[in-house]
Amino acid sequence: MRVLFLSILVSIFFGSYVQAQRIELGKEVLEYLADDKLEGRSPGTEGDKLARKFMAKKFYDMWGGRFSFGYEQPFSLEIARSINSNTALTVGDHVATLNTDFLPVVMSAEVKVEANLYYAGNGLSDETEAAKNKWVLVYLTESGNKMSVFREIIDMSISARDAGAAGVLFASKNDLSSVSEFLSFAYNRSIISLDIPIIQISREFLLEVVSGKRLSLRKLRKNSLEIINKKLGDVPVSGTIQFDRDIRQTANVAAYVEGNQSNEWVVVGAHYDHLGFGGKYSGSRTPDQKAVHNGADDNASGVAMVMMLAEYYKKHAPASNMAFVLFSAEERGLLGSKHFVQNLPFPKEKIKAMVNFDMVGRLVDSSMSISGVATAQEFESLLENWNSKPIHLALGGGGYSGSDQASFCAEKIPVLFFNTGLHDDYHTPDDDAEKINYQGMELIANLSVNLLDSLTNPKFQLNFNENTSGEQSARRGGGMKVKMGLMPDVAGVVKNGLGVDGVTGGGPAHKAGIQKDDVIVAVDNKKVANIYDYMKRLGEYNPGDKVTVDVRRAGEIIQVEVQF
Repeated sequence: MRVLFLSILVSIFFGSYVQAQRIELGKEVLEYLADDKLEGRSPGTEGDKLARKFMAKKFYDMWGGRFSFGYEQPFSLEIARSINSNTALTVGDHVATLNTDFLPVVMSAEVKVEANLYYAGNGLSDETEAAKNKWVLVYLTESGNKMSVFREIIDMSISARDAGAAGVLFASKNDLSSVSEFLSFAYNRSIISLDIPIIQISREFLLEVVSGKRLSLRKLRKNSLEIINKKLGDVPVSGTIQFDRDIRQTANVAAYVEGNQSNEWVVVGAHYDHLGFGGKYSGSRTPDQKAVHNGADDNASGVAMVMMLAEYYKKHAPASNMAFVLFSAEERGLLGSKHFVQNLPFPKEKIKAMVNFDMVGRLVDSSMSISGVATAQEFESLLENWNSKPIHLALGGGGYSGSDQASFCAEKIPVLFFNTGLHDDYHTPDDDAEKINYQGMELIANLSVNLLDSLTNPKFQLNFNENTSGEQSARRGGGMKVKMGLMPDVAGVVKNGLGVDGVTGGGPAHKAGIQKDDVIVAVDNKKVANIYDYMKRLGEYNPGDKVTVDVRRAGEIIQVEVQF
């Protein structure tokens, strides 16, 4: 009865022709993308190729316009990393065996380093002069959960680098995984390479090295660093780390509908990638369960919505041009949408707005979230026109919420982000098509038509509001009590610094004069080479503190003062 009521309501409110035509296509698209045969649509896989071929065919069938790149805009990404057989370690006269005696850490730098050994106990401070130009040896005696150990190793390695160390060797008193004393070598979406080699060694190999110096593992824990390093003397260490990288191609899939009154563009987008088979470090909330993550809501539902709207506007010509873009590699750090905005098939200054659909298939109690409302001064009053039955809208301001609209917001383009909320099946193998609320999707689709009709109307003007809140989460954990007010390059695309993908108006970075495309290279004269350095630096400050920040801009280093 409830389904019948909703269908009648949609028919009365929006018109039965529009409803019947679009929901059939949406259901077909969603159920195909969320089928097991696509194996979770991880970028660069066969399932990814099947998804792209299917979506491009749908655009072709509805006579969607082709951009200069066709329907697919290709780009490459690293999907896996393995240890090359040239990787080697020798400590003194002891030649270590890979996987038994030693294992490089996945975020290690790839380099060959020859230097003497310095023992630093359970870690070292940035001021340890004795570590300069040495392989620092650390024996971890207290380890917490796996995530805290990962963070501890990163911070330890950054401190060693800051102290001038040439590399880091470490062993652990406690096993770092359920199957080994080593932290597992597992490449994942959040890995950024550090600029120092990091190698973990086994307790047995460590004992083999120190026993010839009249030391034991117990003495390493109990004796002073001065006594231990005096007994060790000059121990030469030669370490070589080399990885093999699996680079695959994926693509954004896009088409357009030409407007009949204006040469402006409105972009309608959604990401189509998901987590594949899940597993450890994939982003799955059930990391110990290796199973297809179909991602029906996340984000086959968003793709279905974009396809429904593309079909509608192909039949009902908009006033302005409309681009319908399906992004790859969102789960890897918004890589697809970043690639699109950096390689636009039309002038950036002609983009009036971007509307993003991410997880719109689980409408509950007729309530939906729309974020990004503060990115244009006119959005709130426009959306309030429909903030009643049949859908209640929870309006949020920030444009940098963690999905593809953030890449457009960083370019000072007004954005909106539609989302029906998180649920227990999010990022698990249970996010399946049978749980989708198709009647809810009908309501959202028709609301979207009303919104897009307004946005494509050349008489309706939008003014971007730089004072928008929301700093993108770096997905790294942290303990930071302050924020800079920027969108960091979490994917590590920029090297030798932290790329600034966007700046929040009115935030500390904006007030200090930091700009989009700047590269942060130091905070208070301490090196920033990547997102790990950035988070460690910010973790040292409190609200109200002032710091100097060095940024690289157009090849020059500029120093600014930031107050948190």
